[in-house]
Amino acid sequence: MTCCCDVGGTYEPEKQRFDHHQRSFEEIWRKGDAKLPEIKLSSAGLIYRHFGHEIIKNAVKGVWDQDLTEDQVNWAHEKMYKKFILEVDANDNGVSVNEHP
Repeated sequence: MTCCCDVGGTYEPEKQRFDHHQRSFEEIWRKGDAKLPEIKLSSAGLIYRHFGHEIIKNAVKGVWDQDLTEDQVNWAHEKMYKKFILEVDANDNGVSVNEHP
């Protein structure tokens, strides 16, 4: 599979196109989550939102030969976003989410 990310001016996951540079772009991780700032997703965040579950499952299976339950994958997906991808999204959108960047 080939993806086009961070260029092209369009967000069309069904066509594997993941750009966030259009004026009308307003995608965030999840609306209404009081624990997270409402930062627009970068192309990294978009790709992670669409493929993160699969990446986590495959990585755990490939490294430790373990299958995760759906709850475990969901937990890891959420944790990875909050602890890593959120910072990438913020930085790419010119937003500081850390007191000491």
